[in-house]
This record gives sequence, structure tokens and C-alpha cells, in this order.
Amino acid sequence: MSVASFSYAPPRIRALSSLPTEILTNIVANFGRPEGFLDHFARYYYPDPSLCRLARTCKRLWDICVPKIYQICDLETVRFTKRKLNLFRTLAAKPELAKLVKQVIINNLFHLGPPSLRCIDNPVITADDTVTWNRILEEKVDMTTVKPLREVRLADLDDEALMWILGSSMSCLALALVPNVVSVVYNTENITIGTFKPGS
Repeated sequence: MSVASFSYAPPRIRALSSLPTEILTNIVANFGRPEGFLDHFARYYYPDPSLCRLARTCKRLWDICVPKIYQICDLETVRFTKRKLNLFRTLAAKPELAKLVKQVIINNLFHLGPPSLRCIDNPVITADDTVTWNRILEEKVDMTTVKPLREVRLADLDDEALMWILGSSMSCLALALVPNVVSVVYNTENITIGTFKPGS
């Protein structure tokens, strides 16, 4: 009597990145806030950390995730200000990312909280920042309607009048950075924005 031999091959596990682009795009679309989230916006926004981690796994997933990560940008300068300043720097240095922003959140105040919580570099806004950011403002905004940005050090942050002026200028900069924005949330009661040049 002969005994047949069988070999078992376990199912091959495919990498997530090997899926078709359409499927990966649909998966990524389900990360983050639901559509219409900003219609009922309350306090603050940040991208889904899971989406950011997924984007770092490989170049293909990075390319698919980045448009979703940058779709909504919280550029208000009251909470998590160090991270927001870095986001301003990124958008100014990489216009291709700034073009992905469709919705932006801004306010009209610059604030870092009490001195004991100010875990931020000094100067807060560098001379290099002001050169880059003022160039962007001058291209898009009537500079008679907004104060140019200047270097800001930690000692300046106790000047409340300066913080309102700085907040207004940073709001203008936020809008000047994102050419394809379709909606804006003003997360403040008092908002004054400079006048933008025609076509900007």
C-alpha cells in the first residue's frame, strides 16, 4: 500500500505597500477626522498619529499619506506653538506641501503660556524666519495693512500688545503660505487680517 505525501505551503503574506494605489488611497482616506469635522470645530486639531506613522514606513506610503496629513493645517499660534512654528517653516521651505493644504485653522494671538511651560528655543522667531516670512507676506499682502514680522525672543513674550500684532501677522502668513486653501476656521473672537493683493 502506498502512502501519498502532501506538502503544505502557508499562504503568502503580501506587504501592505504592494496593494494597488486605489486601495491604499481608500485605506488612507479613512484615517483622521471625518468629512465636515471643521463645521463643528471646538478647540484644536492635529493629524492622526497613526497616519503619520504609516507614512514613515516606506516611500510609496509616504506619497499616498502626505496629501491627507497636510489637508488640514492648524496654524493658530496659541497652543503647541513650537510645533506650529516648525510647521510654518516647513510650508515656507516646501511649497509643494503648502499646495496640499485645503483647510486651515488660524487665530489672532501669539501665545506660549506661562514662563514655566515655555519649552521653546530662543529666539522664538529667528532673523532667518523673518527674512523668509516677510518675503512671502510682501508677495501676497498689502504691507500697509499688516506689521512685518521681526525677531522675537522669550523676553518679548510678556508684551501683550506685541503678541496681538504678531498673531495678526502670523494669521496673514498662514493664509499667504497656502495657495489652494478652500476653507478657513478663525479660532478666535477678534480677528483682523491684512488686505491681500488682487490675485493672491
